[in-house]
This record gives sequence, C-alpha cells and structure tokens, in this order.
Amino acid sequence: MKIKIAKCTNPEKCLKCVQACPAYVLVLKPIGTKKMSDYVEKWGIRAIFKDRCDGCMECVEICPEKCISIDF
Repeated sequence: MKIKIAKCTNPEKCLKCVQACPAYVLVLKPIGTKKMSDYVEKWGIRAIFKDRCDGCMECVEICPEKCISIDF
C-alpha cells in the first residue's frame, strides 16, 4: 500500500479512507514531530497495520485525491 502524502491535501478534514477501511489499516498521524507534546502543524494518513489489508480497494475507490494505491 502506498500513500502519496503530497497529493493528500487535507487529511485531517477528509478522513474518507480511514472511515472506509473495514480492516482499520489507515490512521491519521502527525508528520515531522517526535513527541506528541509538540505542536502539530501537518497531518498525514499512514498505513500502520499493513498486514491487516485484504486488498478490498475501499480506500482507493473513495479517495477524492486519488493518492492511495495498493500493490500485491
């Protein structure tokens, strides 16, 4: 699974892929910060549970920016 972060323009408001994924593979995470206490300026969608992905393509189909791809 690949997510083109540069194409994902407003992940913290969209979240369509996170909500559509039946396997809970995708999450919204802060980008560029090491500690949660830091102020977060940028957010991104990450696939942190890739082993759960069954290739249903729900996230790919619902993404308005077309920034997710799944390769097996």
